[in-house]
This record gives sequence, structure tokens and C-alpha cells, in this order.
Amino acid sequence: MTTPTTTDPAKQSVIASLAFWFCLLVAAGLFAIVVLSPKLLTYIELKNEFYANQVRLVALEEQVGYLEKVSDALRNDPEFAKELARVEFGAARPGDERIQVDPSLSLDGSSEEAQQPMPAQPILWPTGPLELLVHHPKIRIGALAAAAVITLLAFTFLPERSSESAPQERKKTRRYFSKIAERYGRSSGDA
Repeated sequence: MTTPTTTDPAKQSVIASLAFWFCLLVAAGLFAIVVLSPKLLTYIELKNEFYANQVRLVALEEQVGYLEKVSDALRNDPEFAKELARVEFGAARPGDERIQVDPSLSLDGSSEEAQQPMPAQPILWPTGPLELLVHHPKIRIGALAAAAVITLLAFTFLPERSSESAPQERKKTRRYFSKIAERYGRSSGDA
């Protein structure tokens, strides 16, 4: 038993319409990516730089706070000043016993906090593909050409047609492509 090969024209029209709009959406997306990628890359670079500056600012504020405490202690606490001078010059009182401690726990005139490395910058977005798209004109031109070809194909082969004119359109398209193939195709004698 064979099934009929006739298809519903309304269903064909809906599928053609969806394919048409999908092609236009893809083409618009390609165009938008090419146009907006330089601005997006600049935004991401500025955002990362802002974050790095914020981290540096916080580290410097912590260092200033530490140094203000040391300065106040040097002015107001003579015992602290004596101990700091003794540590700085490596002097020891008679009968003092030296115990090795972790350098971060020792009394030192310089700030260990200020010498700690800054945390790594977070990567907000992978910039590799964006940099590739921004700095390589061949890729940009290729994406724009793909968008143009998709648009042309969508308008050429996927417009809504009436069911009566569809077979005539297909015949015209086949004839057009066969003429192109005859004109530009290789003949057996050329090979």
C-alpha cells in the first residue's frame, strides 16, 4: 500500500516561512556580532581594568591603615618604638633568647600586607573569540559575506508563494541553474 506524496500547501507555507525567518535571524545575528564585537571587547577590557584598579585601591587603603597604626604607635608608645628599633638594627638585650618564627609574625618595619600579591582578575567573558573577530578583517568579511549569502538565499528560495505558482517557480529556478551550469560548467573536452 502506498501513501500519497501530496503535501498540505498550508504546512509547506508554514515551514517555508519559519525557515525564511530563521535564516534572516541568523544573518542579523552574524551582522550584529561583527558590528558590536569591538564595542563589547572595549567594554570587557575596561571592566577588567576597573576591577584591577579597585583591588589596587583596597590594597593601598589597607597599607595606609597599617602605616597609620604604626605611626601612631611610634608616637604614643615608647616601648613599641624601642622594640622596633631593636628589631630593625638586630640588637639584643643581654639575656634575651631568640626564637625563630614565621616571617609574617615577626615585628618588621615594612608592611607584609602591602607585599602580598593581588588576587587574579576575574575574566568576565572569554575575550579570545572577540579579539579574533575584532583584529582579523578576513574573519569579519567572511562573517558579513555569510550573512549576505544567507539573506540572499532566504529571499530567493524561501519567500511565501501561492500554491499555484510554486511548480512554475521551481521550473524557472531549475532552468536558470541549468543555464548557469551549461555556461560555466566544464565540458568533457576541457578536462
